[in-house]
Amino acid sequence: NYKECLQQVEKLKMELSTLPEYVVVETTEHKCLQSQFSVLYNEAMQLKTQLEENRAQLSVSKNAHMRQIEQMESEELLAQKKLRTEVIQLEDMLAQVRKEYEMLRIEFEQNLAANEQTGPINKEMRNLITSLQTHNLQLKAEVARYKRKFREKEVETAKLRKECDELRVAEIKALQAKKEALISAGEGVIGLA
Repeated sequence: NYKECLQQVEKLKMELSTLPEYVVVETTEHKCLQSQFSVLYNEAMQLKTQLEENRAQLSVSKNAHMRQIEQMESEELLAQKKLRTEVIQLEDMLAQVRKEYEMLRIEFEQNLAANEQTGPINKEMRNLITSLQTHNLQLKAEVARYKRKFREKEVETAKLRKECDELRVAEIKALQAKKEALISAGEGVIGLA
């Protein structure tokens, strides 16, 4: 009985080895598998196309973001330079006014010593000195205002730079997570195929 079974197994093996290809191809199982393979292959191709499109879109977004950051940094530098230039100009003006004031004070003292009888001139000079002192105080206030503006702009610039850095880090993390998810999905579909 065992020998008969062995002989039957050998006979079936022989029949299987000489089985024509068209018989296998015509089976329902083969057609079902072929259909499933076609569906999975098409899905894999669609996912591959979608992945490539997403990569292209990611690259475009990244480049646009980098250009925006560069433009913001450039504008920030220009604003800082402009503010520094204005502060330097005001400080130069203040120094010039102080110098003129000192020269006028010396000239006034010399004239006062040389001619004490010129009361109206002395009064005019006092008025002029008072006016210059007032102007000097106004310039000091203006310089202080510009310095305060400069400090405020520096704080604002630091905040903007921090926000840019945080946005850049968050975007890179999001893009990496999206990329990993797409790759995982692509590998899963390809693994099924």
